Amino acid sequence: MQTLRGFEEKDEPVPSFIRAEVNLLVFPFFALNNREVTERKETVFQTVVLRDGREVEISWIVSANSRYGYPGPFDKKLFRAIEHVLTQMKPPIENPITFSTYELCRLVGKGIGGRQYQGVKEILRRIVATTIRSQGAYFHKGRRRWIDDTFHLYERVIFKGEEFPDGRVAETNYLFLSEWYLESLNNRYVKPIDYEYYNSLKSTIAQRLYEILGVKFYPVIRSGAEAGGLRYRYSTLCQLLPIARQRYRSKAREKLDPAHDELIETGFLADVRWEESEERDWLLHYSPGPRVREEVRRFQLQAPEEIPLLEADSAASDSVVGADPDPYAQEGLVRRILEVTGDEHSRAFYTQLARRALREPKLQDLIERCLSEVKYEAHRGRIRTSKGAVFVDKLKRYCKERGIELGLNSSSGS
Repeated sequence: MQTLRGFEEKDEPVPSFIRAEVNLLVFPFFALNNREVTERKETVFQTVVLRDGREVEISWIVSANSRYGYPGPFDKKLFRAIEHVLTQMKPPIENPITFSTYELCRLVGKGIGGRQYQGVKEILRRIVATTIRSQGAYFHKGRRRWIDDTFHLYERVIFKGEEFPDGRVAETNYLFLSEWYLESLNNRYVKPIDYEYYNSLKSTIAQRLYEILGVKFYPVIRSGAEAGGLRYRYSTLCQLLPIARQRYRSKAREKLDPAHDELIETGFLADVRWEESEERDWLLHYSPGPRVREEVRRFQLQAPEEIPLLEADSAASDSVVGADPDPYAQEGLVRRILEVTGDEHSRAFYTQLARRALREPKLQDLIERCLSEVKYEAHRGRIRTSKGAVFVDKLKRYCKERGIELGLNSSSGS
């Protein structure tokens, strides 16, 4: 059994980051405004992704309990506060976790009183009652597979004075995390987020974009393709936030641009561009700002065990079907390969490779591994042929070991 300890109680400095579970950063769970606590019944995310070269339909459905309502913005604030404290626990985290309602109220910045105590109870019961249905969406890092299951984020909460199933009376408050969520935390399927910055964002949409884009920017920056940024279909983004999809771009921008402006002003984004697409859908281009690069650098120093935190075959790195690879991201990866190999006359092959890799994150992960090994071996003076040939040989071998058919004209000119 572990205890949620308030940092103020010991006058300890509050850490600048928390470890947030990746599935819950990528997929929607909480509503973005208070009105939806009573009005929203469920959130549905459905799409087709590329996995191992195949198109796979996935879905993520969050359903409210009619008695308790749908989790809203303040519920999310309390959830983040609990993750904030879970970050300080030494793994493995074990059920049940004891907690103080007083400490949680202090962490979310609310005054202490009967109404706040009752509010914490209502929120925790609402989260316990909310159901998640994953069809190939929730990624289990330990088992390296996607989960098809119906489950809860928190399995049970028992408050002081209530009875356990065996009749014992609780002497304090107890929180039971669900099996999937607990295993994710203990397998470190987490991403550090800047807790102070996150709480400083005034818009709940800006906070949600920080969560989603922050996960996706990591591999982009790691691959050296940050000049190309990220691209999202507007329709996909509406499902992920979640917000109602607008018919006209002027209305769509009216909803999203204030959050974009806040993220640009605070340095998280450098730029956001809207591009016309088919069927009244648009492509949004997000360019990372200096804060993202600084976060990657800082978290690598503070939490090296979390980096690289996104495995190629994970929910966070799925490629959504329907959009071609960003040409800037593609060129960035080609340029990175050329910088390592010095093999300019094989550019055509590397361009084919980069185009496919940006659709298949598992292949991109192998490319990064091969580039790192070539750089290391070249530094040690171990390469007797050309670096381009060594890179291609390594990539062929690793792809063969993992059953990946390159299917490209893989003749390097080196």
